[in-house]
Amino acid sequence: MMTRKAKAMDTESKLQRALEELKASRETCNQLLREREDSEEEINKIILRNTELKKDLADLHVQYQETAAHRDQLLTTISSFDQCSAVFEQALIRNNELESELRDANNTILHFEEERKLQECSQTLNLYEELIGTPGGHALVSTTLDSSAKTVFEDSIYRRPIRLNSKNKIKKYVKLNRFILKTNKLIRKQKCFYKNVTLRKQRQKLLESRSKYDLDVGGLQADISELHRSLESLTSLYNSAQAQISEHILAALHHCQLLKSPRHQSVVNRQMAASSCLHQYLI
Repeated sequence: MMTRKAKAMDTESKLQRALEELKASRETCNQLLREREDSEEEINKIILRNTELKKDLADLHVQYQETAAHRDQLLTTISSFDQCSAVFEQALIRNNELESELRDANNTILHFEEERKLQECSQTLNLYEELIGTPGGHALVSTTLDSSAKTVFEDSIYRRPIRLNSKNKIKKYVKLNRFILKTNKLIRKQKCFYKNVTLRKQRQKLLESRSKYDLDVGGLQADISELHRSLESLTSLYNSAQAQISEHILAALHHCQLLKSPRHQSVVNRQMAASSCLHQYLI
């Protein structure tokens, strides 16, 4: 049989071991509580960071929508510019067609004028030869030419009747007629020249409008490329934000799993068992 002193020593040693286990359990519990507090603080930080990232994500989404709307507007503007370019091309084609038709018309008019002049000259010479060939035709030619010269040149600069009484005067009359025809021809050419100048001015204006259109299209293309680059940067930021949110969520889940791990539960159970043993011994 154990003596009373031995029982007391045995009980004291058990109590000492229980106290040491309780102290170790308390230290482990305190450490776990500190880890839990740290984990809760980290989870709160993660939640705050997640909230900030969600706000940034919402802002990026709004910017993305605005940029997409701006891009659609620029595409609409470019389509309208393309329509204007098509109309401009049609106008240039029509202008070239009109210039070609005008050249053809001028050539046709000049050809008809040359034929008419040749025909008039030939008719005048034939009439002169017929009049010269008839008896008494020389005097008739002089009288006819006098009356014709008076009728034609009565409103001219000199205001004097021209009397053609010889063959040389008839030639002078023919030369005057040719000079008048050439003058009319030059006047018509001058009118055509003025028309051509007007068409050239219109063509120059169209070319200037085309160059301005090309510059505007180039500027719009640069804006669109800049918008594409900004969209790509926003998309990369959006994807990186999504990745960071996913990482923070996984880290929070990992911490929660650590808090619910068997090690934590075993330490808590040991602490509770030591406390119950000490309580029973004290009782």
